[in-house]
Amino acid sequence: MNIFLMIMNISICGAGASGLFASIRCKQINRNADVTVFEKSDQVLSKVSVSGGGRCNLTNNIDDPKALAMNYPRGKKELISPFYRFGTTDTIRWFTEKGVPLKTEDNGRVFPVSDSSSSIVDLLINETKRLGVKIRKQCGIKHAFTSSSGFDLELSDNTFYHCDRLLIAAGGEIESEGIGISRHLGHSIQKQIPSLFSFSLYDHPVKELAGVSVKDIVISVPEIRLSQRGAILITHQGFSGPSVLSLSSLAARKLYERDYSFKCTINWCPGVSSEKLRESISCMRKQSATAIVHNTPIVTIPSRLWRALAGMSGCDSSMTWASFTKKHEFSLLNKLFSSEFNVKGKAANKSEFVTCGGVKLSEISLKTMKSKICPGLFFSGEILDIDGLTGGFNLQAAWTTGYIAGESMAHDKD
Repeated sequence: MNIFLMIMNISICGAGASGLFASIRCKQINRNADVTVFEKSDQVLSKVSVSGGGRCNLTNNIDDPKALAMNYPRGKKELISPFYRFGTTDTIRWFTEKGVPLKTEDNGRVFPVSDSSSSIVDLLINETKRLGVKIRKQCGIKHAFTSSSGFDLELSDNTFYHCDRLLIAAGGEIESEGIGISRHLGHSIQKQIPSLFSFSLYDHPVKELAGVSVKDIVISVPEIRLSQRGAILITHQGFSGPSVLSLSSLAARKLYERDYSFKCTINWCPGVSSEKLRESISCMRKQSATAIVHNTPIVTIPSRLWRALAGMSGCDSSMTWASFTKKHEFSLLNKLFSSEFNVKGKAANKSEFVTCGGVKLSEISLKTMKSKICPGLFFSGEILDIDGLTGGFNLQAAWTTGYIAGESMAHDKD
């Protein structure tokens, strides 16, 4: 029998990015396949809608698979081969050819030119409709039981449904229905914990600076010897922004083990040497002795931040450079290069929620996204023990694994 003409019933658990992308790829290859996506909520592509602050950071422009894989704290080795199959260049080409123009911004982040996630959401929904994919909202899969010819599914509306192939693409939430089904079908689960989160500060010392952002800092957690360089945003709760989110991802398990209670340090001006700043201070003492320290920053940081750091260094609001002592100099340099903060807790990154952990990759063939344990079972997206840094990497993993899973199910003979 010609595999392209095989009639099969395929069920997909989860109408997120990877689930819908898999359904589209499967139907593109095998138009005779009956593909149904089951979604427990009343909304599809909910994470895509909020990605990038509602603008949808759908991928990154790093085109080398090995370099791309380095942005995944969990899954970096395993993803290299899948990225050769369907990488960032393929993603960009796919959406562009479907009529959504894209643009590349800072750090290689790729967005639709429209600056609206609806451009991506509408395209994917329209593609599923065009190809005849069925989407059943408010109808999740409660249980899946193996049978001689596939799977018998118990749905949340207490009805039953049979399928030949099953894709689990419901992940990203701790103990999601996809995790329960995967465990029941014999798979091991790496403990799921939050990733990509902001830091909440204990007794927030710079709360009055909420809204201030700095483009280039280095934030470190000395006790675990991890740091990240990039932009930071001061919030009412603590610290957020790309550098913080990336650090939280890299250190997810170690910070979890510490119950999110630790010290972090920030270098507010990593591109400047201490010698250069000492020279600048000496120059201010000589040439601008009567100038107010609070009003004359010697580094390129927001003025509100400069005044706060000067105040934390013992300089009152009327101190001039003529009164600026060696003790003040030592304290100010310490604050500029190594401000210390007590973190106590975490906060979600806007409406986005990413976990590390999930179905163990050793139990899956990454060439096909097929289970090594349960025949006819496939996985894609955040259900897998894969998670990326901020910058479009998590959605790229969703597109890649969804594409491969959809293609594999369409060809699968077992």
